[in-house]
Amino acid sequence: MHENCPHCNYKFEREPGYFYGAMFMSYGITMAEALVTFIIIQIFNLNLSVDGTMGVIVAVILILIFPNYKFSRILWMYIFTRKEGNEPTTK
Repeated sequence: MHENCPHCNYKFEREPGYFYGAMFMSYGITMAEALVTFIIIQIFNLNLSVDGTMGVIVAVILILIFPNYKFSRILWMYIFTRKEGNEPTTK
């Protein structure tokens, strides 16, 4: 991953441990993809053995591992970073 955004120069790197929770988000996204893959296999009745079904699920997980990693970090930053225009108002 880049240290800074090439477009707006936003610094992605934070203090150590900042993206620890993104690891759990990545795990949840991966499990959701595995579940969707299993449901698609069942809907289309592909008649795969247990090993074949697991092979397809593992292949999908391996193909999407890097996009999931980046997407989970983006989600984590979005959730825990102040957005411009959302500053607290003082009266």
